Amino acid sequence: AAIHRAHSPEGPVHRGGVPQSRHAHGLLPLGLTCISELFPGIDDERRSDGATGARDTFPVRIVSPAGPLLMRPWPGEILMFSRVLLEWRLRQRLAAHPRLHFLPDTEALGLSTDVSDARPVGRVSGVRVRYRQGSGAGVLDTDLVVDASGRGSKAPQWLAALGYGEVSEEVVSSQLGYASRFYVKPEGFPSEWLGLIVNGRPPHNPRAGLVLAIENERWHVTVGGFAGAEPPTDEAGFRQWARDLPDPCLYEAIRVARPLTPIRGW
Repeated sequence: AAIHRAHSPEGPVHRGGVPQSRHAHGLLPLGLTCISELFPGIDDERRSDGATGARDTFPVRIVSPAGPLLMRPWPGEILMFSRVLLEWRLRQRLAAHPRLHFLPDTEALGLSTDVSDARPVGRVSGVRVRYRQGSGAGVLDTDLVVDASGRGSKAPQWLAALGYGEVSEEVVSSQLGYASRFYVKPEGFPSEWLGLIVNGRPPHNPRAGLVLAIENERWHVTVGGFAGAEPPTDEAGFRQWARDLPDPCLYEAIRVARPLTPIRGW
């Protein structure tokens, strides 16, 4: 069973509890290969969904601290699409699997164990849940619990409450901040690239940004910085941040593009 506290959307849209889906992502080639092997035909589905593609070239212009890098040939096809499109297609495939059950609108409250007087030290045997549509609470008994809730996980507190002790942590913060927005790609945009990455030029300009082509002639734009250089999320501040990047290409691209969404920050 797959537990998720939000409702599963019917299409490729952002889900509650997944704030990072509103920011740009990259899928490494090996990851794409693994997904294609596990879900045969999913590449054709993404093409039919309007994914942007290129052949025999790496269609991303990278501006390094030393200037633009050469765009070199790249064998085969590259598909560019949003995270929400990929996740939606994967959910469709998995929902059809006879041994997998999705439990939306279900909140995980903690872990249950098989501890008893005869077994003072037991093992995790299930998950305590609350059904958010008014149907009460219960325990899902299981042989294995996988916590995939990310940095907001409550598993350390749950394990400590069960007497397993606290998990030590070491945190090294880069003070990373970024803000993102989706745009409609301008019709007839005269560019050789489908994606653009502008790296910062330390120590004087820590700002960076990228544009990724996704499905249906849209752009996913993210700007950000390290060491406390966090971009604003208001209209004027976002545009000025893009304008102050070490290279003007990103600003000139979004200057003529139509925004589709509000600006989301992290």
